Amino acid sequence: MTNGVYLYGKSPQPNQLLHNYIVFEQQNGQVIGAFYSPRSDFTCFTGDVQGTRLEVAAIVPEQPPYEVKAQLSQLNALPTMSENDQRILSACKQATISLAREDSSVD
Repeated sequence: MTNGVYLYGKSPQPNQLLHNYIVFEQQNGQVIGAFYSPRSDFTCFTGDVQGTRLEVAAIVPEQPPYEVKAQLSQLNALPTMSENDQRILSACKQATISLAREDSSVD
């Protein structure tokens, strides 16, 4: 998988209610992104790509991160991202940067 931004979904159509999606940015094997359903909350994650599988830690406020594995080959790759997809990804990138700063200030 090359560096870039990706959108995958259970549905072959974007923004379908009651369907789950994954939006993420991949840089040199490392990913930052989110799991979400349209018109619902989203959960940010960070981790890496192993072939066609995401191996990430989901980040939930006030709770320790938990491990999630997602097989991308079982999902539909969607070619275009909406403004909402971009907003979610941006929010997760900011949250991850903030967490990294907090972690480094604790050391």
